[in-house]
Amino acid sequence: MNGAIVDPILQRYKSAIAQLLDQLARFAQAIDNAALTRTIQNLQDNINQPFLFVVIGEVKAGKSSFINALLDSGEICEVGADPRTNMVAKIIYAQGEGYSREVHPGELREIGRPVPILQQIAIVDTPGTNSPSQKHEAITKEFIPNSDLVIFVFFSKNPYTNTAWTLVDFAHKEWRKPVIFVLQQADLADDRELQASVQYIAQEAQQRQIADPKVFATSAKLATDKLKSDHSNSDDSSENIDAGFAPVQDFIRSTITGGQGYRLKLTSNIGAAEQIVERLGNDMRLIKQQLHQDETVVARIRDRLGQGQNQSHYEIDALVERLMVQYERTIYQIKQEFRDGLSIFTLAKRSVLSIFNRKQRIETWMNDLKTRAQKELEETLDETSKEGAKRFIDGIQSMIKQLLAEVTALENDALRKTEITLPMLEYRYEVIESVKTKISALLNDETFMNCLTDTVDGVGPGVAGGGLLAVIGGTIAAVTEIVILDIIGSVFLGVGVLLAGGVLVAKRRRLIQKLDTELERNKTKFEATVSEQLNAKLSGIYDEINASFVDLYDYVEKERESLTPLIQQFEQIQRQTKTLAAAVRQL
Repeated sequence: MNGAIVDPILQRYKSAIAQLLDQLARFAQAIDNAALTRTIQNLQDNINQPFLFVVIGEVKAGKSSFINALLDSGEICEVGADPRTNMVAKIIYAQGEGYSREVHPGELREIGRPVPILQQIAIVDTPGTNSPSQKHEAITKEFIPNSDLVIFVFFSKNPYTNTAWTLVDFAHKEWRKPVIFVLQQADLADDRELQASVQYIAQEAQQRQIADPKVFATSAKLATDKLKSDHSNSDDSSENIDAGFAPVQDFIRSTITGGQGYRLKLTSNIGAAEQIVERLGNDMRLIKQQLHQDETVVARIRDRLGQGQNQSHYEIDALVERLMVQYERTIYQIKQEFRDGLSIFTLAKRSVLSIFNRKQRIETWMNDLKTRAQKELEETLDETSKEGAKRFIDGIQSMIKQLLAEVTALENDALRKTEITLPMLEYRYEVIESVKTKISALLNDETFMNCLTDTVDGVGPGVAGGGLLAVIGGTIAAVTEIVILDIIGSVFLGVGVLLAGGVLVAKRRRLIQKLDTELERNKTKFEATVSEQLNAKLSGIYDEINASFVDLYDYVEKERESLTPLIQQFEQIQRQTKTLAAAVRQL
């Protein structure tokens, strides 16, 4: 079999593909994918090498014998009764006597032979597809992306096995490689069996979207017998021996060594690049979507926190307003009782009766008024505060649960199944788990929740009761002094009740005015203090909740800075690949 590959006339496209592979190699390194980097490096090496055949088939299908017969050069690949190909063998051109060496011990052997056709093609002989060693299939798969043509060899009498078809799908569907089929050992099948086998292979290939599948029937034994007959100059004519290799050699000559080889190799290389870009495209699409989701969730978290804080401020304002209504109602009753208790006749009566009964003394009445006022005010405000606290806590708990659901929605194991292994993406899962733990801890932290309840529940009554005690206490001192001097003193010193009454009228107005003024001042202070303390506590609460998300905020910011240039780089590679592939296929 002779012929020569057409001299390179499409260097511009070859150079463009080489540049594209360089960009893909840099991208593979950027995403820390060692396997992809190795595949691309092999493609880079392959672009300058002879046309590469990869021969695949089951054990004892006759692959090695087929290669020997195809090369017309004796036993290059060892054959025998037992399965001899126990490692992948790459057969290349070599001058002199040739050589055989293990490139990867136990896995890959390189065989060099001075066969002219090997200057134009290289052949990879693989172990059986049903080899017990998983490494054999893995190495075979490594060669398929670099191949320019994949030859699948089946036993002509029994092609009805499935192990090879998995690799057919891998080569044709995943890597878009041209494939042909060979039915070996055709001398062992009769015409009917051979025709059925050819039909079966063609149908199976068409079902796998292989248009116009090429199926060849060959016999390495007949080819060897013919070669021996020719060399021995036997009188037995070998012209009538049809080993079936002529159609295979014609196909190779017309497609590989007949002028189309260079174009086919370029098409194979750009097809492999397209497949890499397509596979990466699916992964990058996931990453881009995940980045968008992360950014959206962070924006929603911040928005929910802002809305939640505004809602909590509104609830606090509403609570303060309800507290003030209860406060004013209680204070009105205190004022009314104070006015009635300071009437002339009530005071005179208490002054006289107090001589015989200490419980009737004015200061006793005032202390009782203070105690009752404080108790009533605290009970009233406490009830209102508890109601407001429940609304407040329910609102915050509901918001925290919504935030937890937002973070939980970020969990996506799909990223772990991609070919992209950036440390940033692995760290993502740690951040999400950490944030979830912190948020869940807030929900389950009784101290945190009780703190919220105690804050709302205790501020109102505490501030109001303390202020009221101060106001009434100061007023009691003034009233006691006036009553003792102006009432009791006047009655028993003979000044007269009318005079005492006249003095008291003036004093009473001032006392009532003083009480009103102090209670009003206390009301303003109460409102301001309650609002200030509750809002201050609210800010602290939301600061603590927001602190649970700081790691997520920082991560998404770094994720954006890290992935955006990578996404832009890949999108540029996608555009270049699409444009270059379209141009190569028009050659």
